[in-house]
Amino acid sequence: MDTVNIFLQTSLRWLLCAIVAISLILPASAHDPALSSVKVMLTGNEMAISVTVHQLALEKAAGHRLDPVDTDIAIRSRTFVYAGSERVEAKMASLDVDTKGGAVTWSTRVPYAGQPVSVRQAIFPDDPAAKSLVTIYKDGRAIFDTVYDSKTVQKSPAGPQAPEAWHLRLLHFIATGIHHIFIGIDHVCFVLGLILLGGSIRGLLRVVTSFTIAHSITLALAALGIVNIPARIVEPLIAISITCIAIDNIFQLRRADTNVDTAWKHRVAATFAFGLLHGFGFAGALGTLNFRGVQLATGLLGFNIGVELGQLVIVLCLAPIVIMVSKKFPEPSRTMRIAGSIAIGLAGLFWFVQRITSG
Repeated sequence: MDTVNIFLQTSLRWLLCAIVAISLILPASAHDPALSSVKVMLTGNEMAISVTVHQLALEKAAGHRLDPVDTDIAIRSRTFVYAGSERVEAKMASLDVDTKGGAVTWSTRVPYAGQPVSVRQAIFPDDPAAKSLVTIYKDGRAIFDTVYDSKTVQKSPAGPQAPEAWHLRLLHFIATGIHHIFIGIDHVCFVLGLILLGGSIRGLLRVVTSFTIAHSITLALAALGIVNIPARIVEPLIAISITCIAIDNIFQLRRADTNVDTAWKHRVAATFAFGLLHGFGFAGALGTLNFRGVQLATGLLGFNIGVELGQLVIVLCLAPIVIMVSKKFPEPSRTMRIAGSIAIGLAGLFWFVQRITSG
């Protein structure tokens, strides 16, 4: 038993160091999805082109911060719209910066002589997780509508096409939701903090479900434009929510009379409240695409399903291990879970300070 205790405590020290080290090297914001929206609107003898992209993702691809002139150049150089076989060259363009959501929209208008129009996805060609919503309108009606990824160089057919089937779009955004969970280290730490308290898988799933319901509500509200909270407020609050969960773990686990199975009850309400915050964080991912109508419905549904599946994978992989170790080695396990909570709490506190100071 002493050997087991020493092994567990040594493993814990390394885990603690790893979590803190990871938190130090990760960027201040975990929500910089490589998503973009390209819309081409054809009316009479005019073509209007608009590209919406997340500013953080654009700066990440460029490798440095971008001023308005740099942003214009970056988007202009990554936008490939063709009229016939000729690439459309915009002489004048405007930038509209969404200071709340963190997205920037580049717009231009050029003459149009009736040629077939096509779009090539190249906004984030080096990011395998990048996705771009491409829509071409003719006199207000969508004649081409699909989601591109960057795994292959894709080009829309130069002519009217049926919009993409809703179930294919749903699958695209289920994959996006799953990916967003696993690249969002703060969301992973939040779920890990829930797991570290211990208890039954049933109780944990109840708490995670309350989190899902809550973030689905605020994600929908933000996507519909009903409620919109600036990222500079949401991001620090998400970070501090991780620290709050960690602190609660520590208090619960240090009490000798704590019944972990009943301790879940107060977590449902707390996790619901924190889920409302995280929903606004998730909204930054979809807000870039400026969905409307069926696009909005399938995007929201698919993204939420993907997020839930990602959370379930984390829970079903890690929770049984925590439960098994807790039953076989109750005291060493308690110590490990307290130390793990301390590590996650410190990571959340670090991100909070980092996001506050980064503006």
